[in-house]
Amino acid sequence: MKRTLAISTFLFLNSILFSCLFYMYMTSERPLYTSKDIVDEIKRLEELSSIKIVDEHGINSEIMFFSYEHKIKNLIRRILDKTSLTNYGSESGNEYRIALGETSKRIIFRTFIIGDHVYGINIRFLNFEQNDQEIIFIKLSKIFRNIEIFTF
Repeated sequence: MKRTLAISTFLFLNSILFSCLFYMYMTSERPLYTSKDIVDEIKRLEELSSIKIVDEHGINSEIMFFSYEHKIKNLIRRILDKTSLTNYGSESGNEYRIALGETSKRIIFRTFIIGDHVYGINIRFLNFEQNDQEIIFIKLSKIFRNIEIFTF
């Protein structure tokens, strides 16, 4: 009797946990941008209108920085993909090295991609004043409002 109760309780708690995780996944906002749109969106910024992509290459997506919530949602996506409840897609990353005109200002811009949609952005500013960094970061946050952005 005790064993049956323990198993029933275990299954009940697991179903509640799975339901909560599935709800978190289903209610998370979906990104609006594909990896092909990123450079065009960056060029929309007035401060970055004279940008030049110096280098673009793939990166290991595991080096990206995210919040714990974002990491949990990605874990949920992977679990649901393995159970065939959703099609998660493959993870990848791109890094863009951006130069601003003839200045020494540079931006390293990394994207975390699932399938062909961008789910996360990491940015590093080189040779920028703090105030300029904050202005650009805020404007990028408004453009990519459904995508988590971190500096590294």
